[in-house]
Amino acid sequence: MKKNILRFMTAATAAAIILSASGCGKKENIEDFTSNNVEQAINEYDAQQAEKREQYEKEFAEKEEAKKEAMQANNDIVPTDEILEADIFDYKIQIGDKCYTFPISVQEFMDSNPDFELDERTKPLDTFVEKTDGSQILYVKYNGTTTEFEAFIPEEKIESGCPFSECLIQMGRGFYIGSEEKPSPFILPKGITDKTTIEDFKELFGIKENFVETREDHIIVTFNQGDDFSRIIEVTADKETQEIQSISYLYMN
Repeated sequence: MKKNILRFMTAATAAAIILSASGCGKKENIEDFTSNNVEQAINEYDAQQAEKREQYEKEFAEKEEAKKEAMQANNDIVPTDEILEADIFDYKIQIGDKCYTFPISVQEFMDSNPDFELDERTKPLDTFVEKTDGSQILYVKYNGTTTEFEAFIPEEKIESGCPFSECLIQMGRGFYIGSEEKPSPFILPKGITDKTTIEDFKELFGIKENFVETREDHIIVTFNQGDDFSRIIEVTADKETQEIQSISYLYMN
């Protein structure tokens, strides 16, 4: 909506200039201002916006390349091409050098990395889960941090139930990508880490900022992709640095 208003204002301004230059009030001059002039003004505006977007992406890519080199020098996690090319609603994360696409079964996830350990709060994986038990929490220790993953009974097994190991991990509420004590072991689409700012997040995905709530030490920003509000993300960030702390997928289809 905002973009359309700007495009209209650009076209209207162009019209006013042309009319003024050609002699205001003269019928023949007004008739000379055709839809082609409006279309030209809109196209010029779109071209300017595309150029700005291209410049931003170029600068961001340069920053990401510098970040990669710094990570390699420090033996940190380097984003893979798969995660850098993914959209936020592709439901992907990178852990170590491996990229995961959710949903994924608890067993498959735990078997994928020998360094994953279950926290003592996690139920045994052979625990039978019934429909009335609701979602299950998987506490995974990795790289000095413990992360909570939410898992659900697969749709085709809701009525019968299944072992915890067969439940599917979903990208859901409160997916924390940062930690005060340790660096984040996760990389999200487009290379998002706990050092990514809210402003970078908006530019990378081009999604609408709907609501900002300010708390004592952090802010909560709600984003929407699509006019039907079918995809909503809530992002928590440090109030001072604006660096992302967590991402919650509130609703998606």
